[in-house]
This record gives sequence, C-alpha cells and structure tokens, in this order.
Amino acid sequence: MKTGTRNAGWTISRRGFVEASGLLAGTALISACSAAGGTSSDSGVSVEEDAAADAGVGTESGDDSAFDAHGFAERSIEDADLMTKAVHADIQPVPESYFEDCDHPGTIEAFEYETQTYGDDGAGDGKTFTKTCNVYLPYGYSASGNKPFDILYLQHGAGGDESSWLGEPHTSGSDAKRILDHLMADGLVRPTIVVTPSIPEGNDHWASEFTSYIYELGRDLMPAVETHYRTFAATADDAGFAASRERRHFGGFSMGAYETWYVLIHYLPWFKYYLPLCGNMRYESTDDECIAQADSVADAAVASGMPKEDYLVFAADGTADITYENMSVMVDRLKERTDAFSTSDDGFADADGTLAANLVYLVVDGYEHSQTSAQEYLYDGMRQLDAPQG
Repeated sequence: MKTGTRNAGWTISRRGFVEASGLLAGTALISACSAAGGTSSDSGVSVEEDAAADAGVGTESGDDSAFDAHGFAERSIEDADLMTKAVHADIQPVPESYFEDCDHPGTIEAFEYETQTYGDDGAGDGKTFTKTCNVYLPYGYSASGNKPFDILYLQHGAGGDESSWLGEPHTSGSDAKRILDHLMADGLVRPTIVVTPSIPEGNDHWASEFTSYIYELGRDLMPAVETHYRTFAATADDAGFAASRERRHFGGFSMGAYETWYVLIHYLPWFKYYLPLCGNMRYESTDDECIAQADSVADAAVASGMPKEDYLVFAADGTADITYENMSVMVDRLKERTDAFSTSDDGFADADGTLAANLVYLVVDGYEHSQTSAQEYLYDGMRQLDAPQG
C-alpha cells in the first residue's frame, strides 16, 4: 500500500543531482543503473550519460504539489568536473519504494523516564518529573532476546515533539520511519534502535531549553533507555557509554542540529557518529559567531585526544534553507581546522572502504527548511555513516 508521497519523475543528466561540499561529487545514484545508462525501477530515476553536457541538470515531472513547493525543481552543478567521482556510499534520492510500507517494519513505542529541569551550568532544580520519548525498535528486536543493537538519538526541530520524526507510537509511522525500515531490511544500515526525545519550549523560543538539554540527555535519558533496551552499553554509565560509542549516533534537524553540535562538544567520548541537519549552533548567528561555534566544536575534538577517525560528522543543508548561510560559514571554518577535521571528494571512505575523512557536508540545490528535506538527508547520512565499517 502506498503510504508516502514522493515525486519519482526526476531525470538526471550525468549524475548531477547533488552538489556536495566536502563530498564535492555528484552521485553514482544506483551504480548498476548508472553504468548501463538505464533506469532504476526502485528509485524511478532515469540516468542520462550525455558526454556533451556541461553540467548536470535535474528536472521533475508529475504534479506532486507538496514537492514542487518544497523546491525539487531545477538543480545544477556549475563545475561538471565535480561529477566525475562517486562517493563510496552513493548519494542518491530516496528510492520510491522506500515510501511504501516495508514487509519487515520496526515498531514505535512510548518510553517514560524521570528527569528534572537543568540550567546551562548543569545544576538541576531537584524537582523530578516524568517525561516521555518515543523509541523505534527495529524488526527482529525482542524483549526476551540477547542480541545488542546500535542506537541513534534523533532530535526534532523547534516546535516539534517526540513524534515529529517517526510518528506516533503503535502506528505505521512517518515517511522517515518507513525509510529506516527499508534501509535496515535491505542491509544498508545495521538494525538500530532510534530514540526520539522532546525538548519543550523555553522562555526564549526553545533556546533556553536546548542549551541545557545535554544534561537531561546524559544524566537521565540515556541511562534509562540503555538500561531498559539492549544496546552495546554493558553498563548505563560513563564507562559503559564510552566503551560502546562505536555503535551510537546522535542527529537532529534544525534545533536538533544545534543540539547535535552541543552533544559532540560535551559527549564526544560517548558518541562516534553525528548528523547535524540544517543548523549551526544558534539561529541567526553572525559570521563571527558561526566561526566561534566551529572553533568550540574543533577545540573539543582536539582536547579529547581522539584521532580524527574516531568521530564522523555528516552535515547537510539545502541552498534555499533559512539555515544554509550560517551552517555553511560554520562548516567552512571546520574544514579549515585540519587539526580536528579532514574532508574528501570521496566522502568518508574511499572506494576500497578505507576511511578518508571525518567530515562530510552535503548541500542540495533548492532544498528548503522542512522535515521532508531532513528525511532525505537522514537516508544518505545513515548510509554514509555505516559505509566505512562495511
């Protein structure tokens, strides 16, 4: 049954659908299809290998008004040379079939935990209350089993809640949930528990809450979740989280992206993988503030003493996104901080699977600030982050 909406009528010339700064590459789309110059039945994408084309231009057909408004019209890459390399885990549009129900779906359930209100200095007010997050359990997860699972904490944007990303508990869920179902069913991403917490509105349009949320995350949410569910943490404490960081991600959209950068700064010993989608560390920052934010991230990475290959960041944004300018200034500065980050035209990994970089910045021409964009970035980000480990 068709449950999502997606325009499959793209025509891609010379694989020119994506401009990636950090990847600096077009996409191989689906490699077998690309090599043959044919059409993928999964994605609905026709690949035209026109040797005379100076740039890749995508056009869309169909009358999906939601996607027309979202900015899926014309895309181009100014320099055709950028399209000569394909990343190890192909950057590509989400296959059309991924917006349909999966034969092996995960489930969503509500999970309650105890917390309190924290200040920016980490001091709690001592008034304990019960809060709810949602937890996605991959197909095959059993409460009586003994197999551990990877875990992703996935944060919503301002004004959202725990159901914004994947949908309500005990439902078929959102398009993003179906995308994760298919990625895991197809073996492109390891079976992963996904936790979607909520950050309530504070006194300063959520800003007064998200800067202190890291304390709720580390002191209350993570210990509760990773005691109740089977992750790779043998113990739900500093030592257990540090020992299992290779199997833990944090990501988020908009305000959730801001939170992702804060988590990297504070909890780098606990998380290896980061997906900041559409956001620097504060909306409407000046260029100098964006540079300072980047330096705070890079400084934390250097201070950790970890080698670059021990933390990977997949950042993404769209050129029509309200966060694009700020995020690009921040990422440009991170790319200058070669003491903490390295980038590659081939993404995280070379064709032979060797890790080549720890920072990838995906920029998609015309994408706006929406959950629809974010689920596309999530699709490629999760595939990229799993790629180096095979």
